Amino acid sequence: YFAGLPLSGAGQDRLPRLENSAGEWFYRIPFDPTKLDVRAVVKGSLDLQSWDYTVFDSAMDTAELQDGWLWLNADQLPASDSKFFKLDLSL
Repeated sequence: YFAGLPLSGAGQDRLPRLENSAGEWFYRIPFDPTKLDVRAVVKGSLDLQSWDYTVFDSAMDTAELQDGWLWLNADQLPASDSKFFKLDLSL
């Protein structure tokens, strides 16, 4: 429902992904701001232990979309050799 996945067929085209664009890394997720019953929170980590960084929270942040995708710059996290992202959904 949240990502607009089809009921039949492959849905991998609508899954969150890390993508390089013009030399910059972005975590992107499909996002529909009209689905107010779902809260989407993207958390960031440098070590997979602590998820201290809130990169995006649909309850507080304004989404700037590109073709139905929310692009979040990985540079929002501190400089590190490793950066991890996860998407938490709640009703």
